[in-house]
Amino acid sequence: MNTKLKIQEYLRELSPKSILDLGCGKGRILKLFSDKNCKITAVDKIDMNEILPSSVKFIQEDLRNFNIEGYFDLTIMSMVLHFLRNDEALKIIKNVKDNTSPGNYNFILCMSSKEIGKRESHFYPSLPELKKFYESWEIKSEEFETDLEEHDGLPLHKHNLIIFLARKSP
Repeated sequence: MNTKLKIQEYLRELSPKSILDLGCGKGRILKLFSDKNCKITAVDKIDMNEILPSSVKFIQEDLRNFNIEGYFDLTIMSMVLHFLRNDEALKIIKNVKDNTSPGNYNFILCMSSKEIGKRESHFYPSLPELKKFYESWEIKSEEFETDLEEHDGLPLHKHNLIIFLARKSP
């Protein structure tokens, strides 16, 4: 399954006024909102200032040390949580949930518990585990296997992912 198309399917109907992207990387998801006139804050451990549009407020910070200030209409955590130990990822998700006002969204794209070669102490949830963490929220989610892809010097391979959009009840 094409991950980019799946992300678009989940996010295209949203019209957030403010976005927080935790672990933004090169900002590929933020491009979906570039013409929607919203305030974007992006956080990553690696300096992405030269890559991201000048309209994006970039903060270079390790997510484990980042303190969320204020509320955002949409908070994104895409392909970053598996780099963290399970307890660290759950702490960040709790912080994000606590800083989401009613009616607003959390979007997670993460590797699932079905991922081959996963690090046991790191965050690779099952879909039911993730749903339980957001049990009082409205949830749209699914697990899927990616198309064959090549990145980071690795041979062609697939990933097992969870795509997850949760809306805090108004």
